[in-house]
Amino acid sequence: MKSICILLLLTFALAEAGFSYPGTHYCGPGNSAKGESQAKLNGVDKCCKTHDNCPIRIRKDEVKYGLKNTGLYTRCSCECDTALRNCLKKVGGVHATAVRKLFDTVGPTKCIKTSKTCISWSKG
Repeated sequence: MKSICILLLLTFALAEAGFSYPGTHYCGPGNSAKGESQAKLNGVDKCCKTHDNCPIRIRKDEVKYGLKNTGLYTRCSCECDTALRNCLKKVGGVHATAVRKLFDTVGPTKCIKTSKTCISWSKG
């Protein structure tokens, strides 16, 4: 238990400084991958890369979907945030747990809620 606490403290310090989680390219602000074909990704990194590619997102200080992101990080759809948490739970292990805790503690606290709107209706 003591080792995971130390790992979490180190991880939080790295994230605050803008670095990715150790051993990953996509788990942190931005990514450190050099192109799409960068080496093999571990399970944790695959979860983070999928989240980074969320189709519904608003970058820091960007205005999109009628919303302005005044937060410190990119905000993604709630579905993408939930998928990241579920992916990390499925991968399991100390690193997946640390990244999940990092995301929940340091990362975005708000997500973009999406809804379906009916734009036409025909009686019949």
